[in-house]
Amino acid sequence: MKDNTTKVREALSAAYLKKDTIHAGELWETRVMGHIRSLDVPASPANFSALFGRFVWRFAPVAFLLIVALTVGLVNLDYAPEYEITATFMADPIESTVQQLWGG
Repeated sequence: MKDNTTKVREALSAAYLKKDTIHAGELWETRVMGHIRSLDVPASPANFSALFGRFVWRFAPVAFLLIVALTVGLVNLDYAPEYEITATFMADPIESTVQQLWGG
């Protein structure tokens, strides 16, 4: 690893020292950028979490609106059947039990 780093450093140093003696031409930068743009994007394996994350964030606003709409609807409708059932049985539990036993 150290040898590669030394070789790269020496090559870059030599290129930097010779930069005034080599003329690249007027369109050099344009050609290099065109070549870079023409290179393909390296293929990476499909990452499930990245795909799932994109899917979740696309539908997050819709889920938020549904939660808000259901909350507002339940508050306005005063939807509490468990409370009503409990209140009915707790008002007179013995009478309701006897009624259930006698089929009344």
